[in-house]
Amino acid sequence: MNSILEKLLEEELRIVNKHLPYKRASLREMLLEERPEIVLRDGSKHLFDKRELRLLRGLLEGDRDIELPIIIYYLGGGVYMVSGRENVEVVSKVLGRERAPESDKIYLSRSEVIDLRATLRTTTTIVFTPQVMGE
Repeated sequence: MNSILEKLLEEELRIVNKHLPYKRASLREMLLEERPEIVLRDGSKHLFDKRELRLLRGLLEGDRDIELPIIIYYLGGGVYMVSGRENVEVVSKVLGRERAPESDKIYLSRSEVIDLRATLRTTTTIVFTPQVMGE
């Protein structure tokens, strides 16, 4: 019985997360592309807005790089999370939030995700996690 539920959950997650890329691309790489795009799991292509790419480049210090799109994990109950030091740095700056210098995770409210996605619409994506599907 448990394996049937696990298979159903796996299939549901595959369906709701079909907008995710097969492979993420570096910001540096996308800035060099004439048409910065990636292929998604459903076979469609996702085009990054060059203005967003330039904004991200300006928010990162030195020659640091990030993988795109920035993944926003939905944890349930209106709580979201972004991980990775560079991602946290960028998200904190976009939202005007203070962060610990070595922090590699940031938790966001629904309203913060709305604000973040308003600024970084094409360079962020939301992932639904198993605990959410099980709610």
